[in-house]
Amino acid sequence: MRQFDDIVQKLRQHFGAVTVNPPVSDVALRELHKRVAGVPDVLLSFWRYCDGIRVTRFEEGELFGIEESLSYYPLCGDAQRLGRFVPLRGDGCGDYDCLIIGDGPCERAMVFWDHDVYDGAAYLLGGSLLNYLDMWADHMVHEFLPSGERAPEDQHPWPFDEAWMRRRDPIADRLLGDESSRRWLLRQDNLT
Repeated sequence: MRQFDDIVQKLRQHFGAVTVNPPVSDVALRELHKRVAGVPDVLLSFWRYCDGIRVTRFEEGELFGIEESLSYYPLCGDAQRLGRFVPLRGDGCGDYDCLIIGDGPCERAMVFWDHDVYDGAAYLLGGSLLNYLDMWADHMVHEFLPSGERAPEDQHPWPFDEAWMRRRDPIADRLLGDESSRRWLLRQDNLT
């Protein structure tokens, strides 16, 4: 998929080492369908493209492969309240960037799930998986040196500058302008 190629190219132009794992097997995708109902095609396409990406030794530089993602699904073993959250990246502190599946607010968007909030999404990370991946890659090349070490100053606006995200991501703009979606994002109005 061209969009995934563009994201990987952006990362490879900056970092000395980018690990793009081989695609997921059809067996693993069938197992995914058994465990997680309503997986969007774009997530299937991502895992058909690669079984995760790693660009730094820090947790924020890793996008989960299917096995790791499923090892956290459902979050906290709570399928009733958190079954719509498919974790794709962790922060090392028990919080996750998640793709929202199934019917309801922010369907197919990427959100931050914070264990301190627990009952729902803390805030929006992207209106879609592809927009999230593009902003994540952009964030990584600005926040980290080519060696993979942190840059001395973090000047990147994502994900806390809502106005920047709304200009960059039309789906996020629509979701953030929708009152019911905004209410579902429990800390969106309290970002620093």
